[in-house]
Amino acid sequence: MNRLSGIAEIFQILIDHMKTYELTGAGIVFIVILIASIWLVQLIAFGFEKIFQKNVNGWIRCILVILLSFSVTLSTVYAWLNQVQPASEKVNDALISADSVIVHKTDYGWFFDSWGTENAMVFYGEEQIDETAYAPLMRACANQGLDCFLLEPQFHRHYLDDSCMPEVMNRHSYPGFFTGGIGNSAASAVSYANAYPEVFDGVILFDAYPIETMNEDSVLIAIYAAIDGISDHGGYEEAKKSFPLHTREASIDGAVHAGFAETAVSEVSEKASISPELQRQIAGQMIRQALIHGGK
Repeated sequence: MNRLSGIAEIFQILIDHMKTYELTGAGIVFIVILIASIWLVQLIAFGFEKIFQKNVNGWIRCILVILLSFSVTLSTVYAWLNQVQPASEKVNDALISADSVIVHKTDYGWFFDSWGTENAMVFYGEEQIDETAYAPLMRACANQGLDCFLLEPQFHRHYLDDSCMPEVMNRHSYPGFFTGGIGNSAASAVSYANAYPEVFDGVILFDAYPIETMNEDSVLIAIYAAIDGISDHGGYEEAKKSFPLHTREASIDGAVHAGFAETAVSEVSEKASISPELQRQIAGQMIRQALIHGGK
């Protein structure tokens, strides 16, 4: 029963997060699976009756259709959930400890233990991207004295796995503790910072801005890619009106959104005039300066 409840909960969360066109597509896929299951069961039943000269009960056919259609649906959903954009082999270097940064593999992801002791960031990557693609970004931030926790949620979707962040919160505390996110993970980062103001001092975002109004006393540090950054998109100017008082924003000249990650299939635009490595290095430096000058 618990397993069925867990599956039902996952489906409910998925439905809540799916857009209208995604729900429509999912409905069409399920109808196709159902029709195919009916056809296949009828075909099997016909073959059985021909071979053994016995009729297959209608209820048995219905049960077989239900079992087949739902098993195929679950398999399809599971395969879809496990689709992920892989990280480049270059990320392996970022996961190796060095004198200035010690990297620990944990049950919630990775911990980049920097030379600093004052500030830390608990970071969610974008959905359906291998979390290790953000290891170079975490390493660049850790090189600047910011301890970084790179979370690894189930199915690479932060909204499906609510266990990673509490694990970090229960084990660590810092004078300056921040949630972090990029792109579509910004909402989770802001929600956690709002829900636990006694734990988190604010949010550090990469190419994202808070849609949800942040706590008045929170710190917001937002780093954007100048060329195709999220600040160019609709809604930013309106959302900016409700940014907290302690807000620090910075734009990286020559940078593009894809430069924050290191994926196997490079999506870095030809418009980028700086390398992803330099972009991440600058981002780390900007965060350090913001923490020095933009704290409460």
